[in-house]
Amino acid sequence: MKSIPYLSWIAPIIAIIVGFFIGAVVIALSGLNPIDAYARTFSQFFSSLFKIGEIVVFAIPLMIIGAGLVLSFEANFWNIGAEGQLWVGGLLATLIGLYINTSAPIYFITMVIAAFLGGVAWGLLPVILKIKYGTNEILTSMLLCPIAILLIDALLTGPLKDPVYLFNQTQLIATEAWLPVLIPETRITLALFLALACVIVVHLILQRCSLGYQIRAVGHGLKAAKASGINVSKILLLTMIISSGLSGVAGYTLLTSIHHRLLRGFSPGGGFLGFWGYGYMAIAV
Repeated sequence: MKSIPYLSWIAPIIAIIVGFFIGAVVIALSGLNPIDAYARTFSQFFSSLFKIGEIVVFAIPLMIIGAGLVLSFEANFWNIGAEGQLWVGGLLATLIGLYINTSAPIYFITMVIAAFLGGVAWGLLPVILKIKYGTNEILTSMLLCPIAILLIDALLTGPLKDPVYLFNQTQLIATEAWLPVLIPETRITLALFLALACVIVVHLILQRCSLGYQIRAVGHGLKAAKASGINVSKILLLTMIISSGLSGVAGYTLLTSIHHRLLRGFSPGGGFLGFWGYGYMAIAV
């Protein structure tokens, strides 16, 4: 069966139109005017440059996590623990921003690496259990999210808590570690370029590298991949390293672009013990 040209571009547009139509029906059944409701909503979104910028600001972590999840899902490995990986990545980046005194370029390099490694550290257990014992990665990766958030919350109420405030948060990281703003009067920072780079790298891995071919082969047929000589365990491990590492990098962007400290509410999933937030929203992305 031949694929329909440009289907990958048309399908999302159709989905958006259908979504708006269903929303309009629900609004109308509620006794309101759907056209007026949509008009008021979009007028709020685009009422100022700052609000327009916020759409991009909150899209950045979703782009980075979503790019990483694409890899794991292509390998048929369901990484549902991105939220916990985001928090641990943000934690390690925060420690560097608080306790190391250096220049902006060194902050950027070291904090990105630390955030990546933090995400990897929290993503290794599910993939190891999957490889060695065939454990369901959905459960193990998901249940690690509340563990990460509770551990970090314990730190925020104890050794990392800012003594000046009652709220559970750290002190501000060094201003040299803050990512510079790209567009005045918004919070759009250089994190946008970092997010775009992550998307491009993942695309190149999947479409231009042998690793991407092996990832797709493992995802589409595990037994066939093994029969063709692919080291399935190695591919799953590499895939999860990249996937969970990018989730950690998303924590770095939240830290250096929005909050400038680690705190309760760092990601919306904190209040739900990791069962919501950017890590879960990015699954849809």
